[in-house]
Amino acid sequence: MSEVMKQDTDAHARPDSGLRRVVLSGTVGTSLEWYDYYVFGIASALVFGQLFFPGDNALVSTLLSFMVWGLGIVVRPIGGLIAGHYGDKYGRKQVLVVTLTAMGICCIAIGILPTYAQWGMAAPILLIALRLVQGLAVGGEWGGAVLMIVEHAPDKQRGKLASWIQFGVPVGNLAATGLFLGLSALLSDEAFLSWGWRIPFLMSVAILIVGAYMRSKVVESPQFEALKESGDRAQKPLVEAVKSAPGSIVRAIGLCIGSQATYYTFALYSLTYVTNELGKDRSIVLVAVLIGSALQLVLVPFAGALSDRIGRRRTYTIGVIGTAAWVCAFFPLLNTGSPTLIAVGVAGGMVFQSFLYGPMAAWIAELFGTRVRFSGVSISYQMGAVLGSALTPLIATYLIASTGSFWSFVLYMLAALAITGVAVFFTRETAGKSLQG
Repeated sequence: MSEVMKQDTDAHARPDSGLRRVVLSGTVGTSLEWYDYYVFGIASALVFGQLFFPGDNALVSTLLSFMVWGLGIVVRPIGGLIAGHYGDKYGRKQVLVVTLTAMGICCIAIGILPTYAQWGMAAPILLIALRLVQGLAVGGEWGGAVLMIVEHAPDKQRGKLASWIQFGVPVGNLAATGLFLGLSALLSDEAFLSWGWRIPFLMSVAILIVGAYMRSKVVESPQFEALKESGDRAQKPLVEAVKSAPGSIVRAIGLCIGSQATYYTFALYSLTYVTNELGKDRSIVLVAVLIGSALQLVLVPFAGALSDRIGRRRTYTIGVIGTAAWVCAFFPLLNTGSPTLIAVGVAGGMVFQSFLYGPMAAWIAELFGTRVRFSGVSISYQMGAVLGSALTPLIATYLIASTGSFWSFVLYMLAALAITGVAVFFTRETAGKSLQG
């Protein structure tokens, strides 16, 4: 314990330039990785159904496309388990280099992948395989990136600084959405479907080079270094995390579910709903997601900093109540068909979701001790992602098609937010407190 206390003091004394370097490296690396991730999500909503799962029934093609997207989330806990094991035993830094490299290579490979018309069944099989590797990479990315900042940050600034990892999500989404929007404006539908959709994937070449360089310059977590020097590292981190903090894992999963379910509804399923159900041009909803992501660039760090001032629980409560209210207005706004009101519907939802996402990284990390923090954080967040978002676009498509009403899916989202509300009630306040040893 004395070693951990000592390194915590050292972390507080760390020069501002060193801390800024850690935050910048984590933010850039995570932004680049989420860019790759959202490029796949947007392509799933817009083109993969036609190119890799063609058929007479457009609904079936869309469902198959979203199933592949969901598989990438289903395997994320496995990636989290693997990364958590190595991250708790050997260090956070090397895990982050591997995850970013794997994501970049897969994204480039998808950009040159032949379609079903060219390779038959081999094309969707390879797409699924690449998506699974992407899911494993992202599963290990988030926990490591969060810990590199949380374990460097002063106690009273962890919410603000850790939110910069969350900031990477709207940055990645903004870049991916903006690129697809630009291509949609410049290219005809035929050109976009033929080759234009490949450009965002192929741009990962530059992303891979920049990201790998940034990650190679990251300084290892001081808390892990202190643990390493003490010789007190966990030999079976996941087993120890489950035995020592099962309640923290369950509560952390609950904190994630509502945020994940609503975010992917606002930022991803809206693409399918507006284009397929309403018959509107994809640029309308791409602009809406772009606006929402731009607002999150400000609001996610704001919410993280707010949680340092008023507490994680109060900030989260604002997010749960505001998002629940907006969920009820979301589809009525989309159904107006007005580009302005569609933008309000999508962007408004992402505004309230920011108050869930901003404090999330710090709060979850603060629930676990240093020996098992990587494993605990990774499995909790990734299981929350599976339960909250893996099937959300698929469930939305099915429920709305089978019932003929969007209200059935609204109830689903409200249930997800209710789970998060219960988790908030039963999770202790951790803002401003020292990390566990």
